Amino acid sequence: GSPARVLSGEDLLLFLCHMNKEGVLTVRHDGEAINIGFRRHLLVDAHCEASDRLILERLERGGVADADALGRLRQAREETGLPLPRILEDVEWQSAQAIGDAVAAGVREAVFRLLLWESGEFQFTEIAVDLNRFFAPIDGQGLVMDLTRQVDEYRELLRGIGPLDRRPVRTTQAATEPAGPAEQYVLSLAGGPASVQDLLAAAP
Repeated sequence: GSPARVLSGEDLLLFLCHMNKEGVLTVRHDGEAINIGFRRHLLVDAHCEASDRLILERLERGGVADADALGRLRQAREETGLPLPRILEDVEWQSAQAIGDAVAAGVREAVFRLLLWESGEFQFTEIAVDLNRFFAPIDGQGLVMDLTRQVDEYRELLRGIGPLDRRPVRTTQAATEPAGPAEQYVLSLAGGPASVQDLLAAAP
């Protein structure tokens, strides 16, 4: 059918999980697109441009992929148009656990971004969805409820920051200390964006 307006990503995801359908949900908003694969109430895939960038960052910082491997992955993505988690399935890796962790982080990133959207166009296509060998299907309702709490905290944080487009990004001395994967990813972006708004758009 034709695309329809969606006001709440949370309600949409919970509804699809409740309907126990298999297929792919595509949501578009402001030039971006997020795709989420369902098998009944299970979420088996979720990806977007930002989640692919996050996966590449995790692979690089975790020492799983060197510069040459990252370049080949980016080239394959450009040439095939496939999402990065699907491309990774066709590559032999020494650390399946590290790949799985990166793909799982990408799935959470894509769903988190969808929950942030207050409007958009969506279309659900009932088709068979293949499983990814690096990502075990998870309960969609549980993930949505978990991330919804984080979305609320994120929005509250934004209200406390104030006008994002006029706040420059600066790192502090503490930023040079060891950090977890999420913090390392943000720090790797902090040198480029001109404002907090730019940084949050790249890595909410």
